[in-house]
Amino acid sequence: MTHEQDERGAPLSRSHDPARKDYSARETRQGFLGMPVLKILLVSLVLVMLVWAVLEWWGNAMAPEEGAGDLSPPQTAPVEETMP
Repeated sequence: MTHEQDERGAPLSRSHDPARKDYSARETRQGFLGMPVLKILLVSLVLVMLVWAVLEWWGNAMAPEEGAGDLSPPQTAPVEETMP
């Protein structure tokens, strides 16, 4: 059975039949040593809002003045025609 290998190339006896069968609840948690996901999500949300605010401010500062870049011809009042 040692000639059979799993997807990583390890013998099946090493990866599928561990010598130790009992694990504590803390050991079986997926990310018990890492930073909590909630902190990462909150920090990234704050950073996104900060970048958004800077881009809004920069976009408003770069926007042309009202009517400064208007190249369309001036509008004239329509001429009223009288019927005979």
